[in-house]
Amino acid sequence: ENNSCMYLDGHSSLVSHNVSFSCKINPSINRSTISFFDSKFNNSSDSFNLLGSSHISWISSSPLGSPTNFGNNVLDLSFFLKIFVINQNSMNIPNSEVTINFSEFENSRTITLPFSGFDEIGPFIGKRWNSSDWSETNQANFSCNYDDTENSSNPVDIDEDTNVFCRIDLDK
Repeated sequence: ENNSCMYLDGHSSLVSHNVSFSCKINPSINRSTISFFDSKFNNSSDSFNLLGSSHISWISSSPLGSPTNFGNNVLDLSFFLKIFVINQNSMNIPNSEVTINFSEFENSRTITLPFSGFDEIGPFIGKRWNSSDWSETNQANFSCNYDDTENSSNPVDIDEDTNVFCRIDLDK
């Protein structure tokens, strides 16, 4: 008999949205890879019991406490970034190029924004629990380029869904 509010075992790729845990004790996850989007804890429970060889992605969801850990487990807190490239008049610049470098977990990437001049990308890992403690918060550094004019934005902590603005002053 299991005394937790939820027990998941042996899921190789489970994706769930808008899960609301109303538990007095933590839900338990065993030998599973699970992604929770836009989810939350409502009561005294605030994390998971990780029982063995599990990988949980907690994406754009409520704050989360440290899990109870029994084995080789990973818990990622991940978020989306909405990137805007704007000019000196605060107008979006279409088809601009953005390069993103991360301090941890993620590979650098270069993207071309659509005609709208913005795009939402991710999710990206902000913090990771690796069986003993939380990592430092991952940071993203952005550079943007349009018509051979380049600029950089300030580094961004990946600790919530975030809008990022990179400004390029274009010749008049």
